[in-house]
Amino acid sequence: MVCFTAAGVTFAAPPWLADRAMRVAVGVRPEDMVAGSAQSAMLRGIVRTVEFLGSRSLLRADVGPVLATALLPPDCSFAVGEMVGLDPSNEAPLHWFDVASGHRIEPTNP
Repeated sequence: MVCFTAAGVTFAAPPWLADRAMRVAVGVRPEDMVAGSAQSAMLRGIVRTVEFLGSRSLLRADVGPVLATALLPPDCSFAVGEMVGLDPSNEAPLHWFDVASGHRIEPTNP
């Protein structure tokens, strides 16, 4: 298994990515993130901002050197400076990108 590590988090890379000789980045869409316990979450960060948008709340948190963004339910109750845990939802796909070009890396066909 090939793993990818960034901001102190390790992800299992998909098998189709193993033979690629390039620097990669991984992303999850903000609407695919869920908040949870900072102790058990994949990503742990410090809340930078919470913007209430009516039907959703936009939370931004510093996860190491990375700014993570999550669209959460409107009743989330995080405060600036508070520790927050973020995880991709169970159905959320991870999106892989070539760092040099910025292009999304699509799975190769077997």
